[in-house]
This record gives sequence, structure tokens and C-alpha cells, in this order.
Amino acid sequence: MKTVQVNEERFHNLTADGPYNVIIHTENGLYCKETNEEIDGWTKVGHIPPRHIGDLRQADYQEVLKYSVQTGTPCPELSSLFREEATVIDWNNGFEIVAPGVSKWSAIKSLLNAYRISPNDVVAIGDGPNDIDMLRHVGTGVAMGNASTDVKAAADFVTGHHEDDGLAEFIEHYLCNSYESSVI
Repeated sequence: MKTVQVNEERFHNLTADGPYNVIIHTENGLYCKETNEEIDGWTKVGHIPPRHIGDLRQADYQEVLKYSVQTGTPCPELSSLFREEATVIDWNNGFEIVAPGVSKWSAIKSLLNAYRISPNDVVAIGDGPNDIDMLRHVGTGVAMGNASTDVKAAADFVTGHHEDDGLAEFIEHYLCNSYESSVI
């Protein structure tokens, strides 16, 4: 796996005292400034609590896969400070920092190459800015109804909101009906 490399001292100087949460995703688990509902949900599902909660300058972590900075609002002035070191994905509530070339699309592309599957034969569904590249490159890109305008613009279809079973709606209306009509 590719790890992300940023100037740690600079990163912590810029994020440690701000009124937002920072989550460091590593191969060995999560390290976070504070816990929240999202992290509690991940812990409940995965049965693995964060390895550290508190001042991340004191945490002993290695092999960082992603930094998540949850500011509560878009924060392009802060996220732009990391664009020369890594790939930055801006969200409506903060940003993520990942290694250059790491994305959902790059992972899917590796699997497609390994199994000799054409991207045209793939359906991908997403709702975040980290899904845009994937939605643009597959045969059928589907945005969830709760996605931003940019994500919806990258998709071929827009389905219902994720809380209203939009994924099931798409599968039933497009994939199952298409499959049933092609069965002889």
C-alpha cells in the first residue's frame, strides 16, 4: 500500500490547536484528536477502537494511509497548503490527504487489469468528491441523491438519497430489470 508523506511537524502545527478533529488512518488503526459519532460508528462495526485519542503530536503512528481533517466547513485555505506534498480531496466539512495516485479509481483499475475486465463493463456508485474520478471512468457511474452537484455532474445516473435506499433503487430499476430482460 502507498503511504502518504507530509511534513508531520508542519501538519501538526497547522491542525493541533484548531477547533476541528483530525483523524490519522494507518495500517494499524485510527489515531484521532477526539472521538465523534463517525468514529464511534466505525468502532462499533469494526470492533476496533482508535489506538490513540488526544494530542496527535504524542501519538506513535507509522505508515499513514490518509489524514482526515474535519473542520465542519469547506477549508480550501488550509487544504491548499498540502497540495504540493500529496493529493488533497476537499469535502464540504473538511479535507483528506492521501498519497499521490491513490484513489478508489486506481484500486478498481488495478483489479480490472488483473482480471482483464473492461471499465465499460463496470458500474460504480458514489456520493463524495473521492468518487468523482471513479464515476467518470467506469462504464456506468451512479451518484447518490445526497451527493454534491460536482459528484452528480460526473455520473451517468443519479439515484435516490442513501438514507432512502438509493442504492437498492438503482439496482432494482437498472441492473435487475436489465438482467431480467436479457435472460432467455
